[in-house]
Formats: sequence, structure tokens, C-alpha cells
Amino acid sequence: MLRINKPTRLQLVILAVILLTGIGGFVMMGSLRAAVMLILLFGILISRNKKLIKAAACVIVLLVFAAFPPLYVRSQALWKYPFQKTVIGLYQNITEPEWFPEFSRDVKGDFKFDYAPSVMQATGHYLVYFQTDEKTLDRYEQLYSEQAAYSFPMREYFDESIYDGHIPELKTEKNGFKKLTIYLTSGSPKGYDDAQAYVLASDLDFNHPHTSAVIINKADSSVTLTQLG
Repeated sequence: MLRINKPTRLQLVILAVILLTGIGGFVMMGSLRAAVMLILLFGILISRNKKLIKAAACVIVLLVFAAFPPLYVRSQALWKYPFQKTVIGLYQNITEPEWFPEFSRDVKGDFKFDYAPSVMQATGHYLVYFQTDEKTLDRYEQLYSEQAAYSFPMREYFDESIYDGHIPELKTEKNGFKKLTIYLTSGSPKGYDDAQAYVLASDLDFNHPHTSAVIINKADSSVTLTQLG
């Protein structure tokens, strides 16, 4: 059983630092995991157990918490993104795709970052959305229209008319085992009907999809960079 000593003034200062660090982790990553881990470590360190037991317990806590990537990150602050990208990049899971452009200077309005790792049967994703100016939209449109394996209006994606045969690469039986899946922050057509999708690559796997796509929406002057799987 964990036995707790009455904390000293120094230990209370350490606890305050731990709490501030945990709050900082929550602000930057949107997760309470760092705070929980640090509080557990503090509890172990002030216990009356032997030093060897304390050291072993601390190592176990660190391994358990540090072994797994953040379960999700959702942010609307561009200034946090470099830190978030760095933390996510420490894990052998989904990281910022190599095909992503250096977009930070292209953000002229709203910004959204949406991340989740692949865990067991759950397919992870990495998405960046931002509003920009007309000149930048045209540049992205030219760049990715040349790189796309196939492109189509998003309304055709939602009503599944992309499978009617006018895109040979996507010709398949409806409800078959092959299906193109694009990750969006919203799975509904709202806000995407007038957008154009440029699919850079997809395995068309119904069960374990992997899709890289750029969605350009001139209706709200936005670019969505999305990687599924």
C-alpha cells in the first residue's frame, strides 16, 4: 500500500511546478494525460517506500504514459502547431505526411488541426484546414491538379456518383469491397458541396483505408490537407 508523508514546503513547490506543467500540456495538446502522469510521479516520490521501489514505480509510470501517442489533438491555434507536430512526430504512428506543403505562411483566416493515431482497428488521421487568399487557392489548385491521381467535386463523393464509371479508376460495384474514403472534420456534405477534391493516392480499401487528398473550397476560400491512415 502506498504510504504518504506530509509534504514539505519544497515538495509543495514541486507539486505546483508539476501542476503548471500539466496545465501547459493541456493548453498545448488538449490532453490531461501529462497532468495525470506528473501527479502520479509526485505521489510516488513523496511516499515512504524504499528508493528502489520508488524508482521502479516511476519508470513504470513513465513507460506506460510515454509509450503511446496522444489519443487526439484538436486545435484552432496555428502557433501551437509546430509543438504539436513535434510531439506527434516522436511516435511510430501517423505523423505529418511528407507530401504536406509548408503552409504556415498561407494561412490568412481560420485554422484547424485534427489528429488521431491508428490504434488497433481504428484508422488514424491527420488533417489541416485553413482559409487563405485567392492567389494562394489558385496556386494550390494548379499544384495538386497536376499531382492528383483523380479529382472530382465533393458533391459526387457524398452522393457516390464517383462510382458510376465516369472516373475509370473508381469504377466499382456499389457497396463492393473497394471504396474511396476521405477523412473530413465533418462527415456531412455541409460546407463541402462546392469544393473540389484532388486525391493524391488511395488504396481504396473498405476496411483499412489509406487516402491522401487536398480539398479546395472557393466558397469559403479554404484548403483542407487530409491524410487517412
